[in-house]
Amino acid sequence: TDAESKQEIDSIVDSTMGFLKDNYDEVKLDDPKEVTVEGQPGMQLAGTGKDKDGNAVKFLSAMIVLGPDSLAEIWAAVFPEGNNDLQAATAVLDSFKPAKP
Repeated sequence: TDAESKQEIDSIVDSTMGFLKDNYDEVKLDDPKEVTVEGQPGMQLAGTGKDKDGNAVKFLSAMIVLGPDSLAEIWAAVFPEGNNDLQAATAVLDSFKPAKP
């Protein structure tokens, strides 16, 4: 159901936050953004933090419900200083969609 899907996505958001806090400092996540991809509900999540050496890191994540018992997730941790990695990661996440059977 939609409620079960939302509960599963919320659980993944919570576990992602736990992972980030265990591995990065000063983690700040934006509020999750609900999206629809190819007719399927999903969620996008972004935020910032610092690695253990104090370097700025940008986090991007996307989740898509694939069916009643399945969902897919992709995420990136990018060092955005002095390169185009953030734009590349954003393009990858924006292209994330369910495969056609």
